[in-house]
Parts: sequence; C-alpha cells; structure tokens
Amino acid sequence: MTHRGTNLSRILYGIYAFFLQPARYEGVFPFLTANGLENNYMGKMVSEFLFGGILASQSVCWCLALLPACRKKIAGAADKTSGAGENNRTGKELLGLLACALAASVIIVGFDANAAGILQRYTADAAFGVALSSCFVLLALFDGMQRERNTERIQEQKERGAARRYGLIFLRAALLQHALYAFLIVFACGDSVNLKNYGRLLYYGAKRLFQI
Repeated sequence: MTHRGTNLSRILYGIYAFFLQPARYEGVFPFLTANGLENNYMGKMVSEFLFGGILASQSVCWCLALLPACRKKIAGAADKTSGAGENNRTGKELLGLLACALAASVIIVGFDANAAGILQRYTADAAFGVALSSCFVLLALFDGMQRERNTERIQEQKERGAARRYGLIFLRAALLQHALYAFLIVFACGDSVNLKNYGRLLYYGAKRLFQI
C-alpha cells in the first residue's frame, strides 16, 4: 500500500471521510451502523466501513467554527505576571500551536489516505490535533469572558453571563454526545469482528435493555 503514490483525489476523500462524514443511525439496537465510503475514484482506493468522521464523533470540535471570532483573543492572551511584550509573544505562540495542531491533523489524514487507506481506526491519528485545537478555542472564549467582566456595564455583563451559560451547556451536551457515541460504537457491527459474533453475552445482554 505504501507504493501507490500520492493522489489529490484520495486526499480529498480522506479529508471528507475522516473529518466530515456524518454518522449513520437507525432505530434499532445497536443504533449506530456502518457507513461505507461511496466513490468513483479511478484507481485503488483502500477503504473499509466507517462510523462517521471526527466532527460526528466529537461534537466539541464544532467550536472550531468560532476560531475566526476568537483568534484575536488567543493572540492577545495575557498573563498578569508578565509584561505586555511577553504577553503578546505568549499569545502568538498559543495561536501558532493551535494552527500547527490543525495542520498536523490534515497532513496525517492526507498521508493515511494515500499510504495506508481510509479506515475507521486511522481517525484516531488526526483526532488529537483537532481536539487540542478545540480546547484552545473554548479556553480562549471562557477566559475572555472572565477577564472582561469587571470592565463592562451591567447590561454587557448580563450578555456575557448568558453567553457563558450557553457555552457551558454546549460543552456538557458535547461531552454527553461523545460518551454516547463511544458506547454505541462498542456494539456497532461493521464487519465479522464484533461483539455480536465474539461477545454474544455482552452484546445480547445490552440489546435486551432496549427491548420492550
């Protein structure tokens, strides 16, 4: 597989599958089902069953959409014990680390799609960089709300407080969704190696919990 060369089409398929592909659910246990990668690529495309990309399994990463809005907050991150010049340098270093984490994830996805294939387990290669970047964005948003609280008027403080509450609600919902997805993928049946065939006691024990 490592001698197939580099092809842009495989990279684009990989970016879609690893990052953007939605999960496929159904109304009966185990609820999460395999979602094959349909393509018309004129060549060898190594791919297996998938259960959705990173954005489908880790909804906390959706906060990356707010990166343009909080980019200046990250770049201007301040430490009360340091001078203004050092604060600015620290903020730029954080922003650079965030950009490097995202870029590394995209590069890894492109390499995996060409050199190895588009497989569900390779999603973990790129997930860490995306999750790390998402944490930076969330921390920048909450830190900005906290530092600006004492300098705003009462009405502005109320608006900031509401935004903070909504942010916490989103974070809790995202963590709950991730825990639910992790539970479902344990019982999902993608190929012959699954709990249905090799862990029948656990699989059918869990299935009975959802039967009326």
